[in-house]
Amino acid sequence: MKVILDTNFLVYMLEKKISVDLLFEFIGARNAYIFLNTYAEIGKIDKKYLKILKLLINSGKLKMIKKQGKVDELIVSEVKKDPKKTIVCTNDKELGTRIKTLGGKVIVVSKGYFKEV
Repeated sequence: MKVILDTNFLVYMLEKKISVDLLFEFIGARNAYIFLNTYAEIGKIDKKYLKILKLLINSGKLKMIKKQGKVDELIVSEVKKDPKKTIVCTNDKELGTRIKTLGGKVIVVSKGYFKEV
């Protein structure tokens, strides 16, 4: 199973200090993927979050997909490769709808809880 984290989902988790381990427990995964542009976008939001991401990357909990482009389009492209084996974690309703239309799974986070939609 490939788990991809969208920028808004990751920022919410960082702001609310929600451990990725809780997400992994909910999904049943050991790691997740982010895009290079997600990393860059988070760096623009808050530099301290980059330190946390670096730790997660160095620990192997987060893996970087080094593709350039708009994050939403990159996510859709990854889902198209194998929709049944891809979970996208996003709070973006429009992106979530696109992913579900392709047959992928979508996880949202709200009030500290994860939910498949």
